[in-house]
Amino acid sequence: QYYFENGLRKVYPYYFGWNTTAKERWFSRTLYDIYSTEFARAIRHQPLLELIESGKIRVNGQIKSKDYVVKNGDRISHVKHRHEIPVLDDPIQIIHEDADYLVLNKPCSLPMHPCGKYRYNTLSSILTKEMGFNNLRSE
Repeated sequence: QYYFENGLRKVYPYYFGWNTTAKERWFSRTLYDIYSTEFARAIRHQPLLELIESGKIRVNGQIKSKDYVVKNGDRISHVKHRHEIPVLDDPIQIIHEDADYLVLNKPCSLPMHPCGKYRYNTLSSILTKEMGFNNLRSE
């Protein structure tokens, strides 16, 4: 998933999907209306109508029209092509490790956990996938 270039750790672009159950405030509103108001920032780089018609936004696993009226219990999913921001390729230094604690020197550009535009280029993902640490909790 990663590659290294000019001192940066980069993640190959990937598809990311999320699911949500319809909120009560969405009932009786159209799919287009919900996305154009509630998710305007998340979809600003691609035309909303294209996302709905291409099936990147689905309701209950099915392609619906922009005029579909959302109902109680509907499961809405959205697939997005993501490009994570690179981070510095500085080493993660283990300062101390025992049965109770793992003390690290974390590189400054590396987020702690998945958030915002980061999913894989994070300290927790690297510790789990590359270094074999599981069930870590931060303090």
